[in-house]
Amino acid sequence: MTKQSKGLSPIGGALGLALNSIGQANLVNLGSIEAKWPSIVGPQLAGVSRPAQLKYRELTVWVKDPVWVDSMMYHKAEIIKKVNGSLGKEVIDTVRIVHRMWAASVAPEKVDAPGAALSEDELKRVDDAVAGVEDSELRSTFKRVMLKSARTEKNRTAR
Repeated sequence: MTKQSKGLSPIGGALGLALNSIGQANLVNLGSIEAKWPSIVGPQLAGVSRPAQLKYRELTVWVKDPVWVDSMMYHKAEIIKKVNGSLGKEVIDTVRIVHRMWAASVAPEKVDAPGAALSEDELKRVDDAVAGVEDSELRSTFKRVMLKSARTEKNRTAR
């Protein structure tokens, strides 16, 4: 009996088969979602959110600031579509958005604290980021959330 070498197979494929065999395919899917997260939700939302759990076809997403929970709620249907599309199969049916501080030692910042003012460039970037949103109410909400996030980050880095 001769052994034919097919070459090395990628570790992801072998790991996926192994996890599927013990009923842990969600770990592979969650890892794929996490790796593709910036392309699924865009860089702005990827910077403030993280896919945390995949269970019973529900993706749980953690966001670092409560104001982003509302913003992400608008994107639930789009997230489901993009996740399933990027994985090439129907993996999730629902998305649950949860506020979760992943750095408990960080004290909450005051947005209106001294030094929270944004530069003209920062304000222009926020305006540019929301310019493509047609719905004025949604555009206003995104702008408010993005401005608060930018001020919070500025305060955090000023410490």
